[in-house]
Amino acid sequence: MSKIPFYIVTGFLGGGKTTFLKHFLHTFSGRYRIGVIQNEFAPGQVDGAELRREEEDFELLEINKGSAFCVCLLNDFTRSLKSFIGKYCPDILLLEASGLADPIAVAEVLQGSELFPLLYLSYIWTIVDAENFEKTDSMITRVERQVRVADKILINKTDKHPAPLDPVIKKLRTWNPFAAIEAVTFARATLDNLDELKEHEPHAIKKKEEHRRFEPLNKPGTGTVALKTTWPISRQNLENFIREMLPLSYRIKGTVKLDDGTFVSVQAVMGEVEYREAGKLMQPTELIAIGPGITPKSFGKRFHEYRKKGG
Repeated sequence: MSKIPFYIVTGFLGGGKTTFLKHFLHTFSGRYRIGVIQNEFAPGQVDGAELRREEEDFELLEINKGSAFCVCLLNDFTRSLKSFIGKYCPDILLLEASGLADPIAVAEVLQGSELFPLLYLSYIWTIVDAENFEKTDSMITRVERQVRVADKILINKTDKHPAPLDPVIKKLRTWNPFAAIEAVTFARATLDNLDELKEHEPHAIKKKEEHRRFEPLNKPGTGTVALKTTWPISRQNLENFIREMLPLSYRIKGTVKLDDGTFVSVQAVMGEVEYREAGKLMQPTELIAIGPGITPKSFGKRFHEYRKKGG
């Protein structure tokens, strides 16, 4: 069985994630077998009932006992998701993460031994509430982490935010200099061609034909790898590590702590890599890689081997 592309919708509480899901289902229902995973801390099933009223064709898995990516629920989530996949055989999976979720934990879950053969992380939308963005100071670290992992940032509820969006965009750009940004109302995003997303071209930088030079014969299935570490690395050794991983990966992205105490944002897509300074942050290194030629063990091992090298 081919691996299933896994899409994530994240964003702070009340930002419009469920509204985006309805827009997504209206756009793609009937063209794909869609599995939706909803994860909220509340024990109720309000959001699930709201989705079902849309009368679109999809299957729903609800995780409402807390974050599905908390260690205490990880085994339950893995079992539930495997059963869900076996029963419905979806073409794609779309997760509406809790507004309090840490997105890097999602990638770590997908690289687990039971899910790694089944899924790969394909694309992440992060929804930002333009109206209340400046009111989230108490949870700014959580919001920042959600923004940092995004492939596309949706600035929602712009109809309720008469002020210019420039300050919001500037702040988002300091957190994630690479993601596409779109201002929307009612979470009606311009949805990229899903076939292209499934082919790992989130920004359409390369044509599909160019993928083949990255694909060895009898290639293993595409997988997701997440690396989180507090150990710093030199700039030169980081660049050498990324250079080695490029032929094995469709995409590498994240924020890395350097040995001078600063951070650098990394974005590598289809063999092209870009680095941007991210200043000083209070967080660990977090890297996500997607590709046919890497494994969680080999990716982390090589990173730490480069980290320990001089220079």
